[in-house]
Parts: sequence; structure tokens; C-alpha cells
Amino acid sequence: MAVKTLTTRQIAPDDIKIGDYVAITHEYVQYIDSYASEASRQLTLQRVSEIYENDDAGTPLLVMRVCLPFVLVGKPDKKYATIDIRRFKIVKLDDQYALDAIRLIKKSCKGN
Repeated sequence: MAVKTLTTRQIAPDDIKIGDYVAITHEYVQYIDSYASEASRQLTLQRVSEIYENDDAGTPLLVMRVCLPFVLVGKPDKKYATIDIRRFKIVKLDDQYALDAIRLIKKSCKGN
């Protein structure tokens, strides 16, 4: 029996709903361009997307409340966090994948 491979999909801010499972994949950072032209003498602010390299990157998060641009999420450790979606890129997870991942994460935390 073949196992179906699931994929995430980017979700628009207006499409985020209470009860969705999401994960953070990228963080948007801004910096002053240090390579700005000496002739122009203008400092430019650059916004770039970087892969989110935190310990909880990809962790399934349950959307509890939405008040754009803020999203209140529940984490597998039963703590809550507020995500500013102007700063993070989030993707929607398959519900069954998220539930399985949360169960396994909780199980592994109990073993510690």
C-alpha cells in the first residue's frame, strides 16, 4: 500500500481561521543595506525572507484566535504564543499530520 505524501501550502492572512493547524517556515527580517552606493549616500532598508531556524520551526500550532496581523496559537506544550504575520511566513498543515505530530511531540516530551 502506497503512503500518500502530504505537502504544506502557504496561507493568505485573510484565510487563517480558528481551528487551523499552521507552522512557521520563514522569518522576515529588515536590515540597512551596507552595500548602498557611496555616490547616492542613501541608506536603504531591505526586507528579506530567511528560513526560520528556531527549535520550534515546523512545529504544528493550533490557531486559537485571529486579529490580523496577530494570530494567537496553541503549542503542543500547552503554552500560547502570538505570531505577527508581518514578521513570519506561516503555512497550513494537513489536520491529520498535525494531530499525529502533536501526539508524538507530547509523547517524546514525557520521556524526558
